[in-house]
Amino acid sequence: MSTKTYSEQRQAILFKASRDLRLVAVSVLDDVQQDAEFLGATRDWAKSVARKTAEMANELEQRGHEETVAPFRAANLLFTSREHYSRAIDRFEARLAAAQAREGERV
Repeated sequence: MSTKTYSEQRQAILFKASRDLRLVAVSVLDDVQQDAEFLGATRDWAKSVARKTAEMANELEQRGHEETVAPFRAANLLFTSREHYSRAIDRFEARLAAAQAREGERV
């Protein structure tokens, strides 16, 4: 028997799903490594998939907040998850800029 209310249980599940989806979005962005991927259709595909996945994560997080007041620990984990995704975007953009610069040098 759980000591959490049903709302708290639902919230915990929604928050975990949100964090897990953000990990998928991070993986999508981090998996693009080769110049050919950045200069071809893979770049746009990865950005689109990561964005859609992050949007799903945000929707689940919002639904979790609608359940009940989030405990500090849960809010902190969500913040960390969002920051991790933000850093993945920064890394992706840096690799993209480097690939484009190398391509410009070849021309």
